[in-house]
Amino acid sequence: MSEDIKMTHTTGVPTWLALSSTDPERSINFYRNLLGWEVERSGPEFENNVNFRLDGKLVASMSGHPSDVGSAWGVFLHTDDAAETALAAIASGGAELFQSRIGDIGTMVVLTDASGATVGAWQPGTHGGFEATRTPGAPAWHELHTTRFAEAREFYENVFEWSVKLLADSDQFRYATNESEELATAGILDISTRPGPARSEWITYFAVADADAAADRVVELGGTILEPPVDSPHGRVSHALDATGARFTIIQESLA
Repeated sequence: MSEDIKMTHTTGVPTWLALSSTDPERSINFYRNLLGWEVERSGPEFENNVNFRLDGKLVASMSGHPSDVGSAWGVFLHTDDAAETALAAIASGGAELFQSRIGDIGTMVVLTDASGATVGAWQPGTHGGFEATRTPGAPAWHELHTTRFAEAREFYENVFEWSVKLLADSDQFRYATNESEELATAGILDISTRPGPARSEWITYFAVADADAAADRVVELGGTILEPPVDSPHGRVSHALDATGARFTIIQESLA
């Protein structure tokens, strides 16, 4: 999707990203130099949170309130009614962590899903969400890595009205998207068979022009490359941690 297209969000579509950082200034330096983000600082009325822009267009926000696991990106899915979404989440095996109306900007609710992953819901007011996607420097894809695939699938179908499409279904690789492939904006990956400890969590992919150069830049800026760039059916990807430990993925999308 071009960054020049105004997005019209529907229920369950990823609509916003918020970084909870243990070191906001270090996070600012990292993403400004990796993805070319501009920094817009809010005042005390918004707890001095930061908005990130790409060529003037909103792409993410950040607070200095780290999550229970330290620095982490949080994905917010669109809802028309945050309160009803919270009730639906509880009824579907999840939990509500908190809910807040932010003036006329919108209403957020932070949940845990039925597989234990933290996920947000955003009911837009004047803040409609992403103003740029799938262009270098902007969010490109959002993916739930879950240790309880069946429970997660049912949760997002019930709470966020996903029309889940199963693309692969074996013990070696199980993957689904929230819509048919041509309309999909998010995925679910089964990580239950991975060796070692694992937890359910949302991962965001950021588009880059050159995955190999971006991976080198991650390290230069104090981040960590978890998996070097590799080719996939959708582009060249590399999993990483930023300079404060928040997990994300870079993707150089295929032009095919």
